[in-house]
Amino acid sequence: MSVLAERISDWKQTLVSGIGRFPVSLLALAVFAVVANLEIAGVYEVGDDVLFRVATLSGSGAVLAAAVILLGERRGFSLALRHVLSLAAALAVAAAIWFWKPLGVAPPALLVACLITLPVAPYVGFGSSGFWSFVWRLIFAGTLALLSVVIFCGGVSAILASLDYLFDLAMDSSIYGNVWVIGLAFVGPAFALALIPEDFPDRDTPEGRDFLVSSLLILTDFAAAPLIAVYALIVHAYALKILMSGELPRNRLGWMIIVFGLATLVLRMIAQPLREIARPPTRLFLKVWPYLLIVPLALLCFAVWERIAAYGLTPERYLLALFAVFLAIILVAQYDRRWRDDIRVIPVLGALGLFFASFGPWGMIEASTMWQASRVFDSLRSAGALDESGRLTALPKWELGPATDVQSIVFLLDELGQLDRLSPLFEGQTDDPFGDSSSDLATRVVAALNVEKLPYPEDTNGNFYISSSAVTGAVALGGYDLLVPDLSWASNASRSLADPPIRIEMSPAAMNVVIGTERVLVTKDLFRPAIDQRLAAIKAAPEMQQPALFADLTVNGRKIGVMIESASGRSSPAGFELGSAWIDVYLNSADWR
Repeated sequence: MSVLAERISDWKQTLVSGIGRFPVSLLALAVFAVVANLEIAGVYEVGDDVLFRVATLSGSGAVLAAAVILLGERRGFSLALRHVLSLAAALAVAAAIWFWKPLGVAPPALLVACLITLPVAPYVGFGSSGFWSFVWRLIFAGTLALLSVVIFCGGVSAILASLDYLFDLAMDSSIYGNVWVIGLAFVGPAFALALIPEDFPDRDTPEGRDFLVSSLLILTDFAAAPLIAVYALIVHAYALKILMSGELPRNRLGWMIIVFGLATLVLRMIAQPLREIARPPTRLFLKVWPYLLIVPLALLCFAVWERIAAYGLTPERYLLALFAVFLAIILVAQYDRRWRDDIRVIPVLGALGLFFASFGPWGMIEASTMWQASRVFDSLRSAGALDESGRLTALPKWELGPATDVQSIVFLLDELGQLDRLSPLFEGQTDDPFGDSSSDLATRVVAALNVEKLPYPEDTNGNFYISSSAVTGAVALGGYDLLVPDLSWASNASRSLADPPIRIEMSPAAMNVVIGTERVLVTKDLFRPAIDQRLAAIKAAPEMQQPALFADLTVNGRKIGVMIESASGRSSPAGFELGSAWIDVYLNSADWR
C-alpha cells in the first residue's frame, strides 16, 4: 500500500471514529450548516435573530454533547447510555437558547460555559494529573482542524474562481459562502472532534527537549511573565492615584481588570506544570501571582459597587461582579493545599459561574432586567405619575437625567426580551402600548412614557450646538437672487462673483462683503438674536421640528441673508461667542450694483 493510500485510510478511520463517538455533536453542527446555507442561497430567509439562536444552540449543543461523551468514556458508561445522555444535554441547552427571551437565558454566557466543560468533563473526580496535557491535545486538534479547513476552503474557492473566470461559467457568488460555511461550521469542527484522543493522560511530565514545552518556556519567561509584571505595576499605580486623589475609577477600568485577571490566570495554568524547568521570571510569577490580583480585585469591587449604586445592575455589570466573586474564590482557594496546585479549579469555577449566570431569576438577564424595571417604576413614582397600585395615571414631566435613564432602560429591556416587565404600568388603559401592534413595541412604550423626545439639556455656561441638517421646512427667500453656498466661518477663505463683482472674504473673526473699494463688515454678534430665538424655541418645545435657521440682516443699507447650516458657541448674559459655523449667504444683486 502506498503512503498516500495509508494516509487516506488513516483519515477515513479517524473520521469514522469521530462520527461513531460524537453523533449528537455532528447532528447539532449540521443544523446550523443547513440553516446558514439556506439563508445564503436565499431559499429560506431566517433573519438575524433566528440565525443567531441557531448558531448559538448548535455550538452549545455540540460542545456539551461532546463533553458528556468524554465524561462517559472516562467513567466507563455504555455506548448507548453515553449517546442518550449527550442527546438529552444537547436538547436541553438547545431549548434554553431557542426560547432565551421568555426564559431569560443568556446565550453567549451559556455557550462559553459549555466550551469550558469540554476539557474539564473527563477529569471531574479523577484528579488533575494529565489535565494539562489533555488541554494541549485539544488545542492541537482544534488548531489543526482550523488550518486544514482554511486551506481546503481557500483552495476550493480558488478553483471555483478560476473556472468561473476561464470558462465563463457565471457562478453565483453565494457558492463561496456555502463553501466556507460548510467548512467552518461543520467539516472543521467535525474534524476537530475526530482528533480528540480516546485515551486520557494521567500525568503531566513536560520535558525541556519537547518542542511545545520549549516554546512555552520562551513565551512565559521572556514575554508573558514580564508583561504581566508591567501591567500589574500600572494597575497598582492607578490604585494609588485613586487613593490619593479620591477620584472615582474610570468607566473601562472593570474590563481592563478582567483582561488582566484572565491573562494572569491563563498564564498560571500554562506555567504551573513547567515550574520545575522554568527560568526565574516564570518561577517568580508562580510564587507571587495571587498577590498581584489582590489590589486589582479591590479596585474592581469598588468600581462595580459605584456603577451599580448609580445606574443599577446591567448584564455587563453583572459579569463584572461575577468575575470579582470568581477571582475572590480563586484567591481564597490558594490557602488550601488541596487546591493550590490544581489548575482545574480555574476552569471549573469559571464554568459553574457562567452556568449560574446563564438562566434563572439569579441570572444576568433576569436579575438585571428586574433591577432596571424597578428603576423605571421609581422614576415614575418620583415624577408623581403612578397611583398606589403602580399604574400610570398621568403623562410624566421629565428632567433630562431621569428621562434619558428611562429611555435607555426601555430599549435595554426590549433588547433582552424583557419589556413585558413594564406592562403593569398600563393595565386597564385604553391606549395600552402592549395591546397595540401598529409599530415597534419599544417605540410605543417610550412614547407612552413621554420620553420619545428628551428634554433640552440645560447648560449653565450657555454652550450650544445647533444644526439645520436634522430639520425640515421651507424658508421664505423673497428679495434675494444670489446664493453663495458652503462658507466656513472658521477658515480664511474667499469666494468671488462676476456679476455683480462681489467678493466674500471669510475669517474667524468676521465676514466681509467687498464690492470695489467698499467693505461691508458682518460681525458674529449680528447673529445673536436669531440664535437666541432658536435656542429658546428648542428649550420650550424640544419635541417640535424646527425650520431651517435663517438670519435676515441689513448692514449699511444692504440686505444680507444667512442660512446657518450648523453653529456652535456660547450665548449667556456674560457675552456671545460664535465659535464655528457653516453658512450659505444670500444677496440681492440690485443692492450691490
